[in-house]
Amino acid sequence: MKEFQDMLPSAYDEIHGKCSDVTQECSMYYEMFAEMIFGWIRMVNDIATFLSYASAFVNLFLERLKYHNPEAYASAYYDFMTNRQVQLEIEKAIPYGLPLIAQTHEVGFDFVTITEQDDTQSFCIAERFVFTNLLSFLQVDLSRGLMIGHAPKKCQNCGKYFLLEKGYHVSYCTNIAPGETTRTCRQVGAHKKSAAQTKTPAQAEYQKLYNHLKTRKNRKKISVEEWNQAVAWAQEMKDKAERGEISEWELKEMFERAYDNIL
Repeated sequence: MKEFQDMLPSAYDEIHGKCSDVTQECSMYYEMFAEMIFGWIRMVNDIATFLSYASAFVNLFLERLKYHNPEAYASAYYDFMTNRQVQLEIEKAIPYGLPLIAQTHEVGFDFVTITEQDDTQSFCIAERFVFTNLLSFLQVDLSRGLMIGHAPKKCQNCGKYFLLEKGYHVSYCTNIAPGETTRTCRQVGAHKKSAAQTKTPAQAEYQKLYNHLKTRKNRKKISVEEWNQAVAWAQEMKDKAERGEISEWELKEMFERAYDNIL
């Protein structure tokens, strides 16, 4: 009841004065209410534990990867779980009394019939998982994401985590950047990257287009919004070329067409 009073004082006062059964120990309502309160507390504790676990994995093991795919994630996850020193440090960081990380989870599983997403007249069979606690759900969700090539990543601009999807290797999220009203971290990051020394043909082509766009913006030939969109697009195309998704010749042609469109 002390936990309840601390969490929801106004509700406690109302219930305490009107519902004696709830505040009387060993009564049915007391047991039901206590289970609900401690369920809320467990959820908060599970989130705190998962953050310690996931942030250590992302910052110490995923950030150092050269490749971002299911195979690389599997190797990093194995290194993470078998590194006893790291596991001990995580356990030390978790406050006393909070649940520890486990690799086995109590999960209920069955099949249910549901309607198709875009057609309420069509039905399909779906898998349903029922978790006994939030920590197990978060761990399973993280692991299943890694299995298909999706992983959390820390934005190098705002410091918040975002989902890095399969086939992409970007360092910035798409949220509004700190101190900005319209520009995202990815747009701000594109501007920051432009100041770095160019070393590859793709970077050289990007730098030329960036300088051209900057000149057009300074002369008020294009708006600030057009400038931000164009720089972010150019950054994305350059990254594709560096990942080998498009050739440097294709990149050059795309940038040449961009020159014509913004003259």
